[in-house]
Amino acid sequence: MEQALAYTAEQLITEFEQYKIPILTASEALQTCFNNQECATSDLLKVIAFDPILCLYVQRFAGEKHATRQVDINGVEHALSILGVAGVQSLIEKTNEIGVDDHLELKQVLAESLLASQIARELAKTKSGYTNDIQAAALFARATDWLLYWMHPKRSWQLRRMRNRKPFTEQSTCEVLFGFASAALQQKICESFHLPHLSQRVAQFSLVNVTRPMLRAIQLYRANDLRLEEHSRELRFQLGAPEMTPIIANRLAQVVCSPWLRNSWQRWVDIAAIHCHQKNSVIEQLVVQCCRQIDQAGVTFTKFLAGSALVNEVGAAPYQEFLVAKNARPSIATKSSVQPSTASTEGKPRNKVADRIAPYTTNQSMQVKLLCRKLVAGAAAFSSAKEALAETMQEIITVTPIERLSFVAINQSRTKGKSLLTVAKQPSNFSIVVDFEQSKVFKKFLQQQAFLRFDKLKHQAYWAQLPAAILEQSQLDSFMVNSLYYRGQVRALMYADMYQSQRQLPPALISDFKKLCTALSERLRVG
Repeated sequence: MEQALAYTAEQLITEFEQYKIPILTASEALQTCFNNQECATSDLLKVIAFDPILCLYVQRFAGEKHATRQVDINGVEHALSILGVAGVQSLIEKTNEIGVDDHLELKQVLAESLLASQIARELAKTKSGYTNDIQAAALFARATDWLLYWMHPKRSWQLRRMRNRKPFTEQSTCEVLFGFASAALQQKICESFHLPHLSQRVAQFSLVNVTRPMLRAIQLYRANDLRLEEHSRELRFQLGAPEMTPIIANRLAQVVCSPWLRNSWQRWVDIAAIHCHQKNSVIEQLVVQCCRQIDQAGVTFTKFLAGSALVNEVGAAPYQEFLVAKNARPSIATKSSVQPSTASTEGKPRNKVADRIAPYTTNQSMQVKLLCRKLVAGAAAFSSAKEALAETMQEIITVTPIERLSFVAINQSRTKGKSLLTVAKQPSNFSIVVDFEQSKVFKKFLQQQAFLRFDKLKHQAYWAQLPAAILEQSQLDSFMVNSLYYRGQVRALMYADMYQSQRQLPPALISDFKKLCTALSERLRVG
């Protein structure tokens, strides 16, 4: 039964402090330990370690006993060593056991927290970090979610859904649904329950300010072109911060149990790989191994199994009945809602961005790489530079989704450029004439071999400087340009676009296009 929303953040902390949230551990298992005269805290740890709420209670109880010392209690093992068996027994008398069929959504979140702590432990090992502190911070990072799911699972699900769909509005959504911000409540829990200092840093940590640079870093990482020293100091600090490990572990634990999330799994694997300086395959294998260990330990995922995102087909998000209409929430009707109406999205495609990306398979990528090898193999592969250029451009059009290519040669005075060869999937009279004095942005390509993907929205400040042939293509909203450097200077430009379908090019194809232009420059150098 869901409880009324008559709570403030301070009142919720009081509910927590009075041990009203039930624990998962069966009283019989604990009583068996207490009845054993040879029982030690290591025996209790084997029982308590898989109950996050009881671990939090033990942490607080030990913090009260240890209040006179200014030392962090780093995890449940440290807390048990402070309390001893007798201290744990006195704590258990104040708690209640959760019912078998009660609070299924809460049990799911608790299981995900256990998985996150295991993932954080393994990630810390790859960085040679202090695992106890990081594992405890990962376990308690979602203590606010435990409280909210116990109080109101339906609205908690709405908050989780918004966290994945529009992370920038998470805190305002929480204020609308519950009357307070989740980050503020998490900080209060850290202070009240004597959590380690790292947990407080995790509660205050935010990636909102570096979201765009981080997405750009992920794109470069996937293209094997990431150089962190070229990015801002703030982004490097965020990616290398110790509190990133618990955050990454919790996000991986959530997405690996969420098969309806399309892109989150691979994105967080990339972030983890950058953070730990490991390969993607290492991170993926690590997460799978943690899922296997949690399953073997007997942890029950009541709603979505650990690893289900890796084996299940993508489907619609669950709990559609939880997405109640605005008029069914009288307690928040006076506030501006940030949750979009489900009725307004009917009939729209599930993922417009995914639908706009042109398909590019591994087989196509391999053919492009073989062409690169042929270009750099030597002069014998082609009878002339002209033949190499023509065959390369035709091969790109045939093999890849790119719909039009144009080779723009630069004159000796380096003031103008003109298309000498254009190849397209459909007949096209497209011909570019570039005046480098009028088009300042193109003039930058003369300095060194460079690449840029022009976007009409992103680069609207100098879109008007583009050559007339491009501006006449009113439907064109993006294209690529790569300068070709050979014989000591930039002598040509390679232009590519999707002038018919206007679909976006996948990052893998963009990376292969740059490599192909480099290989073509090498072949043109030979003559």
